[in-house]
Amino acid sequence: MISLPFTFVWFELGFSCTEVVPSAQVSAGDAISIKEKSKKQLRIKSAIEISQQIGLPDWVEVDTKKMSGILKSLPGREDILPDINENLVVELYSK
Repeated sequence: MISLPFTFVWFELGFSCTEVVPSAQVSAGDAISIKEKSKKQLRIKSAIEISQQIGLPDWVEVDTKKMSGILKSLPGREDILPDINENLVVELYSK
């Protein structure tokens, strides 16, 4: 089964303004939510607000009121920003 790093999806759902250290793999159909105690954090509220202004990719679905989201499908290369160097990503995650 193909999966993506959790933090990449977390970032694309708009729950963070930056990607953080990888911690898990996420597959299409997986749901992600913010813990109750974290929902009050200003940085998470700000990240969600910014993501709503910028827009979200078609391959994620977000419920901003519940602070949760679903990875609807894995993104194709055409869905990823063009300034990403795949070789550097592979090198980083292979360490």
